[in-house]
Amino acid sequence: MVADVKMTFEIPDEVAERFKTSVPSGSRSYFLTSLLQSGLSGAENDLEAACDKANALKLDLSEWEKLNESEAW
Repeated sequence: MVADVKMTFEIPDEVAERFKTSVPSGSRSYFLTSLLQSGLSGAENDLEAACDKANALKLDLSEWEKLNESEAW
């Protein structure tokens, strides 16, 4: 079973009016969920691509690692 979560957002009046007139009330949650999933997938893909590029650089991190070793956590 998947639990639904209610959330509150602040958006500009103009956007809210366009949303209310363009998307029927029974479809709004689905519409927003689809947009959020799409946007989050894009952001996650961008982050993964950035990590892949950083890992491909194969930088000498020995000096950085020395700094981490001296940190007291």
